[in-house]
Amino acid sequence: MGNKCRVLFVDDDARMLSGIRRLLTLQTDWEIFFAENGPEALELLNRNPLDIVISDMRMKGMDGAVLLDKIRHSYPDIVRIILSGQTSQQKLIEAIDRIHYYIPKPYDLGHLTDSIDTIHQMRNSLKNPEYRHMVANQTALPVVPSVYHKLLEQINSDHPDKQCLSQILRSDIGLLCGLLHIAGAGFSIQAAESAGLSSILARYDIGFLRELVQQGSIFKPMEGNSIFIEYLNQINRHSVRITSLAVSLARIDGLSPSQLRLLELFTTLHDVGKLILLDNRPEELRTILAPLTVAGHVGRQAETEQFGISHSELGAYLLSIWGFPRKIVESVYWHHSPQILRDSLPVRYLAIAETMLAATSDADSLLKKIGQHVSPEKLAQWMQLYQQWSHKEQEQDHAIFSYVSR
Repeated sequence: MGNKCRVLFVDDDARMLSGIRRLLTLQTDWEIFFAENGPEALELLNRNPLDIVISDMRMKGMDGAVLLDKIRHSYPDIVRIILSGQTSQQKLIEAIDRIHYYIPKPYDLGHLTDSIDTIHQMRNSLKNPEYRHMVANQTALPVVPSVYHKLLEQINSDHPDKQCLSQILRSDIGLLCGLLHIAGAGFSIQAAESAGLSSILARYDIGFLRELVQQGSIFKPMEGNSIFIEYLNQINRHSVRITSLAVSLARIDGLSPSQLRLLELFTTLHDVGKLILLDNRPEELRTILAPLTVAGHVGRQAETEQFGISHSELGAYLLSIWGFPRKIVESVYWHHSPQILRDSLPVRYLAIAETMLAATSDADSLLKKIGQHVSPEKLAQWMQLYQQWSHKEQEQDHAIFSYVSR
């Protein structure tokens, strides 16, 4: 993992800090620092370069939100996490642009250490500090304006339709990712596998969604050149189609309901890094928008040549600091290299679906893409399903996007 992760814990409860010190010293190889209040934490930061600060929210004097806001301005690439058991949903909404994510008390030590290790691993993958800084300051992702307006219509309606709301949220990566970001540590891999996106989205009532929109820093309608808005539309359309195809392929292969739910989540979010580039480097992105693939995407090689990095690394780091589970983060990081994660079913089915959508769906290209042997019978079954899916999906895809984009 390279250099050791340097983590600062801030809590005015000395017994809590003592317990954290005892447990983590035995179970991690991090460099760990402790402070009992905000000023002490800031003094430590002045003397020590740190990667992550984890603070209690409710403290005497300077509370956690104020402390992390000061850190955001003075040390913008440090990852900022709230660890608290007495924080209202409203307080979290107000603080969301100051923190990266929230871990509730009592917390699971395994979840905490895994989250921090994942963050550190993804942080180390971004060698350029400019990109670490850029991702760490991404408080919201761009949203297609017409989709955002449909969301506003629904949440301000006298009789909002929850099914329609779910469809709108799932049709836009920026909306969905922002909502799951708010879920924080409550959004675990177990929740993704046991509940799925439909149940996760159903947790949030209309009042909560209305508060998020009114807060103003969770969802960010895309502004500016229509070329960029159309590109964002293409990214979202690709996400909907690739998810539908990948889940269909996995279903006929007999994957379990929990595996299908995890696959749905990953494939929906796998291109989230493209939104980061679109939001932060639009003019540079414009120079490579011409060589779009059939799926409507800038080629990964063109991205790397232009920026020195691809959307997969950027997206994985963002999801890690927003508290997404390791399985999702690693799948996003490696989704263009399925041979690396040979045992990852989500990455495997994404690779198969993307190959088919790229209109190169012959046996040789499929076998090369997924990097393993597939029987002729299985390949024939996939190809037959693809032909059926393609005809049906053209009608469904048009219906979904004509609704949310009109």
